[in-house]
Amino acid sequence: MAEVEEVARGWRMLTIDHLTIDSPEGAALYEQVMDLFAEMATGRECRQHATSSSLTLGICGPNAEERIDRLRTRLDDLNPPSFWGGHQWEIRDGAR
Repeated sequence: MAEVEEVARGWRMLTIDHLTIDSPEGAALYEQVMDLFAEMATGRECRQHATSSSLTLGICGPNAEERIDRLRTRLDDLNPPSFWGGHQWEIRDGAR
């Protein structure tokens, strides 16, 4: 329910699951994610919420959906490969 109200107020969000900082490489990727978010959110109200294995990023205001879409595209390019194939992170629309 809360997410529906936030979307009505102009917020757009995405969540990255399985994003961990358990190595220097993981910390470097986390920093890159945050840098991309800062770039996409420039001049807009933004917020983030993190747990030990997920990160939700939100942008509000004009073109928020376009900015989140561009962020997702850039994150897809950054998403590291999984040991078993595919990618390590699950990136999805919305908040957790």
